[in-house]
Amino acid sequence: MKDQGAYITPETLEARAAAWEAELAEAGIGRGAPPRAPARTTALLVLDMQRFFLEERSHAFLPAGRCARPNVVALIRAWRDADAPVVLTRHALAEGEDPGAMARWWRDTVREDTPDAELDPVVAQAATALPVLRKTRYSAFHGTDLEKRLQRLGVRRLVIAGVMTHLCVESTAREAFIRDYEVVLATDATASASEALHLGALRGLGHGFAWLARTRDLVEGLVIGGADD
Repeated sequence: MKDQGAYITPETLEARAAAWEAELAEAGIGRGAPPRAPARTTALLVLDMQRFFLEERSHAFLPAGRCARPNVVALIRAWRDADAPVVLTRHALAEGEDPGAMARWWRDTVREDTPDAELDPVVAQAATALPVLRKTRYSAFHGTDLEKRLQRLGVRRLVIAGVMTHLCVESTAREAFIRDYEVVLATDATASASEALHLGALRGLGHGFAWLARTRDLVEGLVIGGADD
């Protein structure tokens, strides 16, 4: 599918998110607002907000990812303020690692120790001292210690943000659900190469894998509850 470029802008994001919400509701997709859950058992997982996707000089630049970045940062800050768990990922291949089917499919890969592998500076500043996992496949669970970290923290619910909605975000959300985590997707803190791909992922995830929520509701405490909730 042809890249549609900036299907959202900072000025239109809120309106588009409301339109997605209405369209999905009309189609009977979604389970309404996710129930409240304790902050200590609700982790924020931010996927691949790195220079490869967020810098204009990159051939993989996602204009929508840049537009969604303020909401990603807002979520990180809200989770930190609530003293709730936050984990970020970077997608990068180390020297000698098998790039697997992804590299054969895309004929491309992100290499460790290159600027593309680094977190976006704005996101990195908000995430100072937070754990960042390097991954090599779409799912953040594959080949990482993510699940061990979540188990040690007693996490039962994941709120997922980042890029791309229809690739790494969707793959991680589906696998989290299969591993029996409750999953919440931040619809306006995720982004894809086109609105069709983004909305398609929301349709599939909202039907069978994840609650769909907007950043403002998550930040205002719809999901982050008190320690004794």
